[in-house]
Amino acid sequence: LASCRTMAAVSEHDKVRGGEYTPDRVSGKSVWRLTFKSIGDERCATELAPLLVEQTCAVLDLSCNAIGSAGAGIICDALASHPTIEQVDISANQIGNDGAAHFATLVSRNERIVDLDLH
Repeated sequence: LASCRTMAAVSEHDKVRGGEYTPDRVSGKSVWRLTFKSIGDERCATELAPLLVEQTCAVLDLSCNAIGSAGAGIICDALASHPTIEQVDISANQIGNDGAAHFATLVSRNERIVDLDLH
């Protein structure tokens, strides 16, 4: 996809590997899928957040990654002024009430986000 960096570039840059960049079949929007990558809170800070700043994807799927409230805060800080993100899936993580509060703040700060999955 022209709007997303290639996975090879991501792999060279850091250790968040195995993600998939694809166009959504229905909307055609660029999607970055990082499901089941055991990212956790520490990797949110050291590997994921720097990448999020560079991404131009519209959809970010971080489901099933053992992300807690600290990681949620890091992700939300990185996405607060993101110019293209519209959908975030953070389902099946352990963000708890504090993490949910981070995402509530995020959607009030970044009006481009129109779809958020916390379930």
